[in-house]
Amino acid sequence: MYKKLTTLAALILFPFVISAQLVFNTFDTLPDSNYFSIYGNEGIYHTYVRLSLETTIVQEGSGALRVDWQNECYDQWGGWIGMTHTKPDSGFYDLSPYTHLSLWYYVEQKQSKPGQVEFRVILNDGGPGTTGEETEAWISHHWILDDDPGWHQLKIKLEDVGYM
Repeated sequence: MYKKLTTLAALILFPFVISAQLVFNTFDTLPDSNYFSIYGNEGIYHTYVRLSLETTIVQEGSGALRVDWQNECYDQWGGWIGMTHTKPDSGFYDLSPYTHLSLWYYVEQKQSKPGQVEFRVILNDGGPGTTGEETEAWISHHWILDDDPGWHQLKIKLEDVGYM
């Protein structure tokens, strides 16, 4: 009886364990550029972002998204460049069942002046039919290039902090 209960409990819990993780992209192949946008000072002076497929230094699977970039700071306050990802069907990802967003990143070379380059993760919260006034943006700031060379995991807690 105990063995049957354990098996039944495992069969009931199995779908919940599987659904506890949503993978946006494994980057085993180069992502469709229709769903990534580069913006900011792109193309001004020597500022650029180049996306390519990395197949030799990977965290898991057979590929990783390599982002080569350069940002010339010609503005008085510095410079900026960004990259966005949108859902392929133009809808929204439902992140409500999840507790955190996890990103793996690789630092090829630690920057020489810590705190100079900021990595922001911005999540836009909305739903079908919402307007710009009805969406919210959660912004998380990180200085990932201050880390030592190698793979690192960035975990961002997803929590409803209410309307402020």
